[in-house]
Amino acid sequence: MKMKKQREIQEGTNNSQKKNKMMILLFVIVIAVLLGVIVWLVFFRNSETDDAQGQRAVLVDENNQDTVMDDIGDKVEKGMFECRMTMTWNFTGGGQETSDAYVANSENNTYAICFDVVDNESGETLYSSPYILVGSEISGFVLDKKLPAGSHEATVMYTLVDQDNDYEEISSAGFVVTLNVTD
Repeated sequence: MKMKKQREIQEGTNNSQKKNKMMILLFVIVIAVLLGVIVWLVFFRNSETDDAQGQRAVLVDENNQDTVMDDIGDKVEKGMFECRMTMTWNFTGGGQETSDAYVANSENNTYAICFDVVDNESGETLYSSPYILVGSEISGFVLDKKLPAGSHEATVMYTLVDQDNDYEEISSAGFVVTLNVTD
């Protein structure tokens, strides 16, 4: 009888140890899954916002324009481009021709560019440019949409395109500009 009691106690201890081992194993599996999710979020989820070339679109404003342009430098790599432009554009009559808006596709570039002017408040596209070839410029254009008099913040979204490959998009970048509209 004493042996039977000892065996039951030992079996109970073994079962308890097995349960503890199972709990520890389950805990380790849960931690491994959580770490896997965290790694995916950090390394892979952020890459979904990158374009096809792995280049992230850059939003440029008055505060960082000099730094961004310095970083681009004289040599422009595939997927990057150098752009010369004014940052304040003045329009009369709700969007009639501007005399001071200027955008140039630098001769240092390899590809043509085009751009859309998007009103930051409404999200509406105010102007879509034609393709601007390397070394060319555009100025004196008219907005496609009329704006009320006043100062409007807009984003100029540039798209770099390969004119030799059916105008395939290479990369894009956005620059914040001010549109001053008078009646």
